[in-house]
Amino acid sequence: KEALTDSPMLLQVQRSVSGGKKEVTYYLSGNYSQEDGIMMDSKYNRINLRSRINAKLSDRVDLSFNVAPSYSKKQNPATNFIDFYRTPSFLPVRHTEATSALTGKPVGSYAHGRDFNSLVFTREDGTQFTASPFQTSNNNPRSLMDNEKRYVEDYNVQANSSINIKLMDGLTFTTSNGFFVKYRQNNEYRNYEAKKDGESAQATYKNRLYIDLLSENTLNYIGKTGKHGYSALVGYTAQTTKESTAGIVGLGFPTDYIHTLNAATVIDLNGTNTYPFKTAMMSFLGRVNYDFDDKYLFSASIRTDGSSLFYDGNQWGWFPSASVGWRASEEKFMKDINWISQLKLRASIGVTGNNNIPANSYYDLLYPQNYALGGGNGALVSGLAKSSTTKGNRDITWEQTYEYNAGMDLGLFDNRINLTLEGYYSITKQLLFKQPVLSFIGHTDYLNNIGRIRNQGIEIEITSNNIRNKTFEWTTSFNLAINSNKLLEL
Repeated sequence: KEALTDSPMLLQVQRSVSGGKKEVTYYLSGNYSQEDGIMMDSKYNRINLRSRINAKLSDRVDLSFNVAPSYSKKQNPATNFIDFYRTPSFLPVRHTEATSALTGKPVGSYAHGRDFNSLVFTREDGTQFTASPFQTSNNNPRSLMDNEKRYVEDYNVQANSSINIKLMDGLTFTTSNGFFVKYRQNNEYRNYEAKKDGESAQATYKNRLYIDLLSENTLNYIGKTGKHGYSALVGYTAQTTKESTAGIVGLGFPTDYIHTLNAATVIDLNGTNTYPFKTAMMSFLGRVNYDFDDKYLFSASIRTDGSSLFYDGNQWGWFPSASVGWRASEEKFMKDINWISQLKLRASIGVTGNNNIPANSYYDLLYPQNYALGGGNGALVSGLAKSSTTKGNRDITWEQTYEYNAGMDLGLFDNRINLTLEGYYSITKQLLFKQPVLSFIGHTDYLNNIGRIRNQGIEIEITSNNIRNKTFEWTTSFNLAINSNKLLEL
């Protein structure tokens, strides 16, 4: 119970306002939440705002703008509940008169397990023995919790604007541009001897700035001539992401009343670092759709993506796809079958890509390293050396998955019973895999395009609308999935 709060509180307040007229509408909302955890020093506060404006500038131009800033602050406990669970319940948080007389520690000071070690006890027969029941030098968990504080603050802003321009009948140009900015700040401070005797006071400061910019631009045409329906879309997207992190650890504070890092007498170089990186993605895409009499359906698309995560010459990948469909229930010979309300058969084939790898994976990264220079045993000189873990590989490129799907959608008795049957088969090639290497080359692994994986299976879903009226609705759903995943080559 020493770790728990007596009455954690949960509070939420939300307000919103909306209005406008035919040409311009607006919406504004705000939310404040406060949540206390069941453990002490476990709190979360959040404030977020959201606003949206939609404007019809003319018969051909529509504009929308959204912005959503937020702020949150979280306090985390310095230890977890397991430490309290492992501490014997008869051990007090602070010394009582009884334990003070036994250990010689002042009444009211924190009671640690080591205080009871190497004490001499006398048996009833007068013989004495020495006991050390607690084999730990750490302070009790409540002491650590009272003397170490951890806070995380997040500042977020997300905004997006879009413009739709009707160039002519059926032809629309849409541009959407937005950004997401996230700034996180971590602050931790541990008092002198908070964890164990003689341990220095320690302060840790970390920050992370993440900026994501996205621009999407499409030109879309929709038309219909008699029984022929068709549409086409071409587009261009660009995205860039920038992230920078920094951390510093200070030790040897002369007093626990000043927590700023300029008061530290020692800077821990192992915990002090900066890490910036930037990535970019550019895409061109196109898609055409065609249907005849709303019964025979065809779609084809192609896109090419260029990623800065790969080296020059390997940055671009091509990903085509195509699909066909047949609404058999719209055929004349199906009209007399009243109990079938919908029957659609469909199939598709396509290629997708994956570039989920760390930034700068094609470089041999440099890290701080010491060198021994000079005569005799030499003197340590700070410098740089290649990473001893992952070796860079300039030949890596997109991982590709070839997918094949076939399915059926069946509706019976005015869609009161619906059946969906799906079969899929995919082969993933050029896996982005961290491949081990022999240690004599100076590294332990490297990213490589190697291996193939096969994934296949079927999925069945049956849904029934048992009762459906104005006051009551009862539906039943049944799902069955069979999947097989096999590594074919590595």
